[in-house]
Parts: sequence; structure tokens; C-alpha cells
Amino acid sequence: MKEYYKVSAETYRAVALFFASIDAGLSVFIYNDSNYKILPLFALFVCVFATILFIILYYDNMEKLKQEFKLQEHKT
Repeated sequence: MKEYYKVSAETYRAVALFFASIDAGLSVFIYNDSNYKILPLFALFVCVFATILFIILYYDNMEKLKQEFKLQEHKT
């Protein structure tokens, strides 16, 4: 179960970093574009939401991994 949480947490972290890089690019695009179109703003909102979601999932899996290690230490 430890390996599952570890791989899962690393995957969530990678996806969160991917969406964060898209957020940065969209922010620069929106800032440099004089007329605020709805599609880039909506895409920015979706990517920010996805980044926050995957960061929460990452920390949740890291917490489960820490609990797994604590349980294993108590057994020995």
C-alpha cells in the first residue's frame, strides 16, 4: 500500500505542476492581451481549480503515506 500512495502522490504532484505551468502561461497571455476574451479566462479558472485539486490530493496521499509509516513503526 505504501508504494501505491507514493506513486499516486508523485503523479498528483506532476499533474499539479503541469496545470500550474499552464496557469502561468495563461496569466501572461491574459495580461498582455488588451481585450479580455472569455475563453482564456475560463481556461485559467479551470486550470487554477485543477491545480488546487491535485495539490489537495497530493497532500492527502502524503498524509496517508506518513500514517502508513507510523503504523509500521508501531508494529516493530
